[in-house]
Amino acid sequence: MKRTYQKWLGITAALAVVLALAVSLTSTAFYYSGYVNSFLGLTGGQSIEVSGNTNYYPSAYGELNAENSERLLADTRDHNIRAMHEGAVLLRNENNALPLSAEERSVTFFGNSVKDPVYKSNAGNASFNADRGGELYAAFEAAGFEINPVLREAYANSGVTRTSAATRGTSSIGEVPVSFYTDDLKASFADNYNDVAFVLLTRYGGEGVDLDPMDAEGVPMLSPSGRG
Repeated sequence: MKRTYQKWLGITAALAVVLALAVSLTSTAFYYSGYVNSFLGLTGGQSIEVSGNTNYYPSAYGELNAENSERLLADTRDHNIRAMHEGAVLLRNENNALPLSAEERSVTFFGNSVKDPVYKSNAGNASFNADRGGELYAAFEAAGFEINPVLREAYANSGVTRTSAATRGTSSIGEVPVSFYTDDLKASFADNYNDVAFVLLTRYGGEGVDLDPMDAEGVPMLSPSGRG
């Protein structure tokens, strides 16, 4: 009886070791699935070596041409819009401010960042192309909004810019001072374009340009500027 018990104990221990190895190897295989699939020839098509060690694999959009490129761009745009819709969160909606009514279309944008929104981070991704849509003012105008042209032009000519640098303490939030808002600017949104006010806050950071805790003037980078 004792020998039988020891026999099964040994088998159980061996199976436990095998199970642990299987779980570990399965997890590793999933993590490096791209390398594993490539090694086993499961990439979904024949690779084509074009130069040196560079391999290209067949695309679901077919060969590179204008028509297929347009299909790719259209699908990319659809994906980005869906990601925005599914990822946006409304934290507060006092007095049912949203959604806007069809009559609320005369608006003013506040914040010097409206002239230079950050459309991409400082990382190895594609540059922003306004011709493909998505530029701030163009998007609102396409939706039927009338934007305060006086403040829009004033921000464009403010001469105040946002700067970010890898060196600590040299960044600037880039907001205009309170003195920027002259009586003429105030009148532009006191009398007109006051259905809705949009305030844009922009902070810039990314690869090689970490976000400073504070800017050069001591303003915390993740708080509204005390200047404007």
